[in-house]
Amino acid sequence: MLVNIFVILSALFFIATLMYAAIQLAYRIALTNKWATVVKQNTAKIVVAGADKDGKGGTLVRVIENVRGYYWERKPGYIHLSTGEFAETVSDEALTDPAHPEYGQWVHIPTGGAMVKGKVDYRYPLWRPHRIIREMLRRRYGISWVSILYPLRSILMFDITRVRLAQAVDPNKLTNSLADWSTGEKTPDTVDHIRMFFPRPIPLEGIEFGKGRFQANLGVYILCRVVVPEIPTLRYDRDFFSMLQEAVAACVQHFARDIELENFLSDKHTHPVGPGSGFFEQHLAPLNQKVPGKSGGLINLIGIQITDGWISVIEVNPGTLALFQAKQTAILKGDAAIAAADRTATATITEASGTAQAIKLLAEAHQKNLQALIDAANGDPQIVTARLAVDEAEKAAGGSLSTYVKGGSTGVIIPTQKP
Repeated sequence: MLVNIFVILSALFFIATLMYAAIQLAYRIALTNKWATVVKQNTAKIVVAGADKDGKGGTLVRVIENVRGYYWERKPGYIHLSTGEFAETVSDEALTDPAHPEYGQWVHIPTGGAMVKGKVDYRYPLWRPHRIIREMLRRRYGISWVSILYPLRSILMFDITRVRLAQAVDPNKLTNSLADWSTGEKTPDTVDHIRMFFPRPIPLEGIEFGKGRFQANLGVYILCRVVVPEIPTLRYDRDFFSMLQEAVAACVQHFARDIELENFLSDKHTHPVGPGSGFFEQHLAPLNQKVPGKSGGLINLIGIQITDGWISVIEVNPGTLALFQAKQTAILKGDAAIAAADRTATATITEASGTAQAIKLLAEAHQKNLQALIDAANGDPQIVTARLAVDEAEKAAGGSLSTYVKGGSTGVIIPTQKP
């Protein structure tokens, strides 16, 4: 009995040792990046056929991804810009009707091969044990199978030029020095993987504002997602970054042409450009579907989607700033002089208004007296005329007259009622 238990335990130990040795061997092989490979989190590697001796070029076979919540979809279809979900078909209303809530959210990927949101069911039947072993190695140990046919099939190698933020730079805070904002490499690196989500600082020099009288250097910080890995790695190699920068530069230049630099600097509330502002939705987001002057958007042109972005650096020539400050000082002095003149004019207008009001009241009083005189004379024009003549004579004499002699011979007495 004890012998049987010892034999069983020995067999189990031997099997465990073999499994451990096999996993170690597989990991060693994966580190060679030939028959198998190790894919880090948030990255993907491209398996190609017919690459050159440096591992570059070739034809796409498949994508080995390691992105939580995303998988590589071979079939052509539509990608939702906000959620990243995949659909083989979308209703015509969602594509053509501006009143539809999903209008403008779907992008067609005619070639397929997109990284989409969701999970894949990797449960294989028992009669496919090799698939079960491959999936176990990938999920538990990070070892991904490439091909037994190396070097006919291999991991793609491609060049990439890196641009990073300088140390101690917070992209969420606005700065005024473009030279101290980012650092870039002059020579590209040869890599075997592409990051699925990455930031990209884009320095832009000589952006013209308004009518082009003033310029500023801007730093645009964008967040990107790789949608179709084949396009930037196989079709454009490292050139896709230059295409991305050109599209963003043209977009920012178009934005600046509608604003005078002085107004842009003085009123950040009217033209917000920082994190969480409407700058991304209004100016950068449309590039995903259509780049002005190109046949499509960034997703179909270079396989990249901009998920967020804002202006992080505004650098203006000190002479231009001094000019704006001097102009502002002159405006403040002019406003003070205008305010003083306005107060004087207001006082004069008030005095004139008072005089005009007094004249108006006096005229109204005379009008009322005349109306009372007409009423008392029962409308007799001779009596009214005589009474007006007496008033005129009283004003001339400075006193009161009970009779008025006209022509030196006739006296007229004004009665209160008509006889």
